[in-house]
Amino acid sequence: MRNLNCHSESGTGAKLLTDSRAISNYILERANSGIPRTQFLKEVSQLLLEYSGCDTVRLVLRDSGRYYRCELGRGLDSPFAVDVTPNHRDHDTAILWSSGENDRLEHLCRDIIDKRVNSSQPGFTEYGSFWTGSVRSLRGSDLDISGIYARSGIKLGENIGSLALIPIEAGHERSGLMQLESRRENLFSPEQIDNFEDLMRTFGI
Repeated sequence: MRNLNCHSESGTGAKLLTDSRAISNYILERANSGIPRTQFLKEVSQLLLEYSGCDTVRLVLRDSGRYYRCELGRGLDSPFAVDVTPNHRDHDTAILWSSGENDRLEHLCRDIIDKRVNSSQPGFTEYGSFWTGSVRSLRGSDLDISGIYARSGIKLGENIGSLALIPIEAGHERSGLMQLESRRENLFSPEQIDNFEDLMRTFGI
């Protein structure tokens, strides 16, 4: 994979926003290259992990009658994992796997995909994404998602400081979700979240 020089010189993991166009072009180029779908998802996950500066990137999406769940973390002990399942329903949203526990994180992800969030609430964008630089601050709130580590389906890693949930959209239809996690707090900025949303529009195409 070519080096897109996505990190700033400060070493903090902040992104150079001017690189988003190059990343969008790369995603479109690989999507049209004819490579197997799982290889494409792996390459995109690697690129998003590098670009975001996060510890984990997860993708759940629907494509051509199949449902994909992908996960990639940093380190040699975190290989790329992908599950593929035929069409099935999960409560009101067919895209997501369910842990069977109906936890708040799963409900939040379903609401984002189904466009049922209130963008005026703290943490939500006008586009319908959710992000926070302090997962710990959610404890005791209506969006308390602390301590969740489902055996399957949507889950939240341990000791997470920053979290972003970005819908994958093509046109007016949402086909999935990207979940970014970092053990560092206050990793994201509003400008970076805007960039992630633009990238997920490209990915949705």
